[in-house]
Amino acid sequence: MEENFKLSTYNVVLLVIAIILGVALPILTIAPGVFLYTSIVARVASYCAMPLLIGWIAFRFSKRNLMLGNVVFTVILLLYAGGHVIESANRVQKYSAAKKVEDARQRVRSTIDDPEASLEAVDEYKDAALDNVEQMARGATGADKEAYRLMQEFATTVREMEQKWNVAVEAMLDPRILDFSLLTSDNEYIYQISTLETYVRSTKEWQRDRAVLIEQLQKDLEVLSEGNQTAREALVGFNRGVGKNAEISENMMNGHVQYGEKMIEILEFLKRGEVTWEYSETDGVLFDEDDHVDRFNALLVELGDIETAIQTYEAQYMQSI
Repeated sequence: MEENFKLSTYNVVLLVIAIILGVALPILTIAPGVFLYTSIVARVASYCAMPLLIGWIAFRFSKRNLMLGNVVFTVILLLYAGGHVIESANRVQKYSAAKKVEDARQRVRSTIDDPEASLEAVDEYKDAALDNVEQMARGATGADKEAYRLMQEFATTVREMEQKWNVAVEAMLDPRILDFSLLTSDNEYIYQISTLETYVRSTKEWQRDRAVLIEQLQKDLEVLSEGNQTAREALVGFNRGVGKNAEISENMMNGHVQYGEKMIEILEFLKRGEVTWEYSETDGVLFDEDDHVDRFNALLVELGDIETAIQTYEAQYMQSI
């Protein structure tokens, strides 16, 4: 009597383990709905059918060598399950990265009233967004990979530009700037004005370079999108995001330019030879003439108005994230 192909006890146990790892693991580690339950039956069927079919073919062509059939079944099952486990691990990493972006976005919106915390939250959001693009790029091939590479390169470059600009901002925020008690020499005027000019120049460069990067990424994605769905979706999402906060971002950065220029205007006013003033620890800046007092106070009010406008734009920008 001819022997029929059947699985050994070892292979049955291995099949059960493979199903648990390849199917149950992604369901347990990813929110329901991300990994659709409707795919379970198909995946279980594929786990059973393909290794069994190839194992049976090996069994038949080896003149019913049951051991060979079981070995082939084991190899195919391990290859099949291993691929699905790797796919599941990648899926978990991508879901985790996307969730970090959303969590960071919510933190940005919840810390708008706390300037220091909101700045940290924005940095976390940008880092999470960059990490998300990196995760999406892993495992991608062809045009998909190129689309992710373009977005990753854009995000990385913008991040580096922001860090460079932040150096100029931190220098402007130094308590030494607009400390009127220190304005006792030409060198101090030169230092403070030079610091503020760097701040203004860096802000304008940031605006210019960012506009160039945006235009270039749009062109590259548009070319790539002609035959690639990932690039098309990336272009639509990018244009939506840029359009959503373009005006806010432009107003905010223009505000920074105006803020730096107004501080320079204050310093240049105090430096003018015809303006006589002195600094008092108790009364602040004291002038000999009333019209100079009025002009100085008007400049300070204008500076305060610009600062308030920047804070308003920053809050709007965070809401738009």
